[in-house]
Amino acid sequence: MEVIFETEEADVEVLRYSRKRKVLTYAAAITDKVHRHYFDENTEKMYQFFETELPGYEYSRESVTLDEDRFIVRAWNDRTTGSYYLYDDNSKELTFITDIMPWLNEEHLAHMKPVQYQSRDGLTIHGYLTLPVGLKSENLPIVINPHGGPWARDHWHFNSEVQLLANRGYGVLQMNFRGSTGYGKEF
Repeated sequence: MEVIFETEEADVEVLRYSRKRKVLTYAAAITDKVHRHYFDENTEKMYQFFETELPGYEYSRESVTLDEDRFIVRAWNDRTTGSYYLYDDNSKELTFITDIMPWLNEEHLAHMKPVQYQSRDGLTIHGYLTLPVGLKSENLPIVINPHGGPWARDHWHFNSEVQLLANRGYGVLQMNFRGSTGYGKEF
């Protein structure tokens, strides 16, 4: 069996395939954020376009036409549940459709910073630290917020519970502790 993609830090969580062109388009693994490996030049160019047009956001194709020329794209980050766009691959246009929670103002919400540390046996533990907006990062009360499980992990995305705690003046640490999904059997 030929290995076409692997990563040392995390399991491959996403594989995308073009039914029209009959090719594997990309694979993705998630450590701090989504990291894609492209097998297809068309798909890579499309995602580079999204990166240019939607800086500071993660994005995903939510739906696609049978001709694979129009896509519904969702863009989100740690401070918003996101927005939907229509992407036309023929015209290379990205048209805004709607915000998912328009009443939330990103500027008032806290950033989720990817962090990592080493376990006693040398494995890297990935997590996220969210600090309140407008407060010094000194002597803050911290809430340790482990994810549920047993088959789960935290991702870099909008989390209403974390934002509520940060809004009330708490720092929040989320960690993908040993046993979290996405980091291989040894983890």
